[in-house]
Amino acid sequence: MKKLEEELQALKEEIKKLSQSGREVIISLKKKESGDSILKDIANIERRLEKLEKKKNMPVVKVGKINVPIEITGIVGGLLALFIAALLFGGYKELVISPPFVMFIGILLMSAAALKTYLINISKK
Repeated sequence: MKKLEEELQALKEEIKKLSQSGREVIISLKKKESGDSILKDIANIERRLEKLEKKKNMPVVKVGKINVPIEITGIVGGLLALFIAALLFGGYKELVISPPFVMFIGILLMSAAALKTYLINISKK
């Protein structure tokens, strides 16, 4: 108890010196936390950082005040679906179901996925 009183007295003297020199003194007391809550806070912070890093690496288009992520594979897939629908409406059913055409679509989708992976890895460096 005596040591605590001595430390408090020393702190009061330091506060007086600092306040007399014109510096602003702010005193705050924090309750000592247990180890479990500190570990939970650290895990929470790490989770938030991972989410922010994932968002940062994603290409985004701003529409008004809303950020819309651009998914290259989704855009390519959507364009392919429109292209196939146009071919079917045009009467080119045999072309759409032919193995070379399906292989072309598969290669195109794999290329889009590879491009997306490459762009994400480049942005991390």
